[in-house]
Amino acid sequence: IGISSSAMFSWYSRENMPKLDNIIKISNFYKCSIDYLLGRSEDNSELAPKDCPDFHTQLANVLNSKNLKTTHLRNKGVISSGLNDSIFNKHSIPFIDNVIKIADFMGLSVDELVGRV
Repeated sequence: IGISSSAMFSWYSRENMPKLDNIIKISNFYKCSIDYLLGRSEDNSELAPKDCPDFHTQLANVLNSKNLKTTHLRNKGVISSGLNDSIFNKHSIPFIDNVIKIADFMGLSVDELVGRV
């Protein structure tokens, strides 16, 4: 799936956190939800996920649907201002721990937040 064994070992040994795009690749490979893969759900139903939009676009859409601004996550202390700028201005891919924080704050599963379901 295009992920090196050294990268996977660094995640397993908790030296580094994986980025969202790699978690999506792994969950697609195993045909499971991201939430199941991360131990956040007991539901092991096989999943036929939709293609995910770019995270910054999806997050902006979710925020908009909840009548929130892009700065709301930063102002509420969910993510740092640097990460907020990185996601929305540079369109970078966040690490999964930050995606989990955002999903929890918004009361969504990670799969809902990233647009897989």
